[in-house]
Amino acid sequence: MVGFGPTHVGSNPTGAITMQGAMMRHLVITASKFEKMCDRLARIVGKKFKPDCIVGIGRGGLVPAVYVSDRLGIRKLYAFKIYYYKGEKRGKKPVVSQRPPLRFVCGNVLIVDDIADTGATLLTAKKLLKKHSKNIRTATLHYKPHSRIKPDFFVQETEKWVVYPYQTTEFGKK
Repeated sequence: MVGFGPTHVGSNPTGAITMQGAMMRHLVITASKFEKMCDRLARIVGKKFKPDCIVGIGRGGLVPAVYVSDRLGIRKLYAFKIYYYKGEKRGKKPVVSQRPPLRFVCGNVLIVDDIADTGATLLTAKKLLKKHSKNIRTATLHYKPHSRIKPDFFVQETEKWVVYPYQTTEFGKK
């Protein structure tokens, strides 16, 4: 099958993009599976923690943060913009380019990201919110065991490079 985007991944010598080549290194999450994972994450969090507000880490954590806030009925939803990767290349340290309005981020805070890979973005967000919050918990869809922080709540552990449905350039030319 020839195509592009996250549903047709990997490459072969002809330049066509196929599923077989990348499936060994990548975990491709469809939109349907993504929604189910967000639902499951919300259920996991809801059983053990009652957040007063949710802070999503942009870009990847914003979409699951919206799902989780909706499922838990949490109307206070804020965003950090912290980036560490450009494509599959990691920077030296996380860069914070946008902060949530800290005067509103208080009480029990849930930080949501799509994945805990190195853990650096979660640790950065947690550090910046620490003095404004009573209790901070972290939640991700995926967790990699080499991460410097294990999220308090996560859905799946993996070693693979995860590709979410909103990552349209992941396998194309950049």
